[in-house]
Amino acid sequence: MSATYSDAQAEACGIWRASDTSMPVETRQHEFKDQDGEWHTFDIIATSTRIVFGCASNGVFLESGYISRLPGETLADTFADLIADLETYYVDGPRYCQRIATNERM
Repeated sequence: MSATYSDAQAEACGIWRASDTSMPVETRQHEFKDQDGEWHTFDIIATSTRIVFGCASNGVFLESGYISRLPGETLADTFADLIADLETYYVDGPRYCQRIATNERM
């Protein structure tokens, strides 16, 4: 028997659940170079509740993580926090990230 969890319950229990990206508000790509000279490229899909990042390939989106949008926060502000956390993840390590949630693909 399998249990059904709300997004909040799944997150609280540490259960990874793929984000619903069926109604995107905006899509973009972000690329940066870390201190070792390695390039990291992310495809990004913004929805009304979160911004999801990962890799798009052959018509499939492989989610690596997301950042939840805060009430009253502009999309531009959430994007800025996402970019800052992604760069922090690869420069300083995941424990220094403030807002992103990641899965084992990272």
